[in-house]
Amino acid sequence: MKVFVGGLAWETSKEGMRVHFERFSEILEAVVIADKGTGRSKGSRFMSTHPNNSLFRSSSIDLQ
Repeated sequence: MKVFVGGLAWETSKEGMRVHFERFSEILEAVVIADKGTGRSKGSRFMSTHPNNSLFRSSSIDLQ
């Protein structure tokens, strides 16, 4: 299952995102979409989990 992750700081790396979310579920892939010209994050981040993972199916998760 691919999940969009919003509201993170621009500096958040895919490694940092993976470390944080692996507390809740195994992360298969973490992706930060970057501007091809500058290499700077565009603010879009995605991660993939196992298709049967029900943790991220909730419409709201308090991660704090």
